Amino acid sequence: MSDLSSLNPEPSRTGFGWHRLASFLHHRNALSLTCLIGLMIAAVAGLPGLQTSIRIETLFASDSRVIQDYHRLEEHIGPLVPIEILVAFDKSCQMNDQLRMNIVWRVNNILLKHPDVKSTTSALTISPSGGLFESLPPNIRPRVIEKSFPHQDLRLEEMAFLRHTVNREVWRVTAHVNAMEKLDYGQILNDLRTKIQSDLKIYGDQQKSVTVTTSGIMPLVHQIQRQLLDDLFRSLLNALLVITLTITIVEAGVINGILVMLSNVFPIVIALGCMGWLAHPMDIGPS
Repeated sequence: MSDLSSLNPEPSRTGFGWHRLASFLHHRNALSLTCLIGLMIAAVAGLPGLQTSIRIETLFASDSRVIQDYHRLEEHIGPLVPIEILVAFDKSCQMNDQLRMNIVWRVNNILLKHPDVKSTTSALTISPSGGLFESLPPNIRPRVIEKSFPHQDLRLEEMAFLRHTVNREVWRVTAHVNAMEKLDYGQILNDLRTKIQSDLKIYGDQQKSVTVTTSGIMPLVHQIQRQLLDDLFRSLLNALLVITLTITIVEAGVINGILVMLSNVFPIVIALGCMGWLAHPMDIGPS
């Protein structure tokens, strides 16, 4: 006759641990529920601190070839992230070439003064006066513009620094920032827009015919990730709402449905709340 004890082996240490946890929760359910709800409330308090990031190093593994190439290029050549500033003059703009180029120069100078901007590229950097333009006194610049920039429209358009359309004239100024530094590109864009708009107020009513916008790959990526994260939160809330309504109907009671949903919401709130408290940004990368 076989030993029946072999059919009922003793539980493993892991199983015994889970058994003790289940027993503790069963006999002290009020205390356990209070602690978990308190932990959840603390995590909810960290949700306002949740931030997003579009830093390129979070989109790839740290040992990937593209990250290594970025480090090497920025170390030996220069910053690789371009931020395009477009200065557009409407068809109704009454400013002459001297005033327009002075505005382009002021925008270029604002970019250079920003601590995160390492260099700029514009029509000023390839003009015959080149780097001398910034060091010239204000009363000398009009003559330099008058001598340097007439008859160069075709050359500037070929280099994509200037574009004429039916309704406006657009000048491009490119700011270069590092890709590997922990920068908030959205904040940089907002700072530059604010400073440029504030600086253009010196032109009074003529400012109305001048429009400054940001363009390029970084504003595009920033908007794409922002939209993806917004859609993520929106779909998550919609899913929780639908599941809550379904469980409420199944459990035949609003209170029962909400209590059942707490176990589903708990891990989401804890994860996002901890990221907020630890200032760990959320992104669409694998990290």
